[in-house]
Amino acid sequence: GAILAKARNVTDSMVEASSLGLADSLTDKERADDLIYPRLERIREISAHIACAVIRAAQKAGVDQIADLRSMNDKELNEFVTSKMWNPM
Repeated sequence: GAILAKARNVTDSMVEASSLGLADSLTDKERADDLIYPRLERIREISAHIACAVIRAAQKAGVDQIADLRSMNDKELNEFVTSKMWNPM
């Protein structure tokens, strides 16, 4: 998220957003199974979710440098982030 937003620096709020993004990504089943982290099979979905949270935190802190991302709604931002992920295929 910090790279995609071209953040001038990583703020405490961005680090917090990544932590909360990870914690919020647990499903009810994963919580019931007492997992601390989401299942690895969901790594791409979770990574996009966290990156979006970090981008929004960078925007809120005013350290982002990609103005086009500011006008995207959450769905558009998630699609943008996903499009930038490495694809092994």
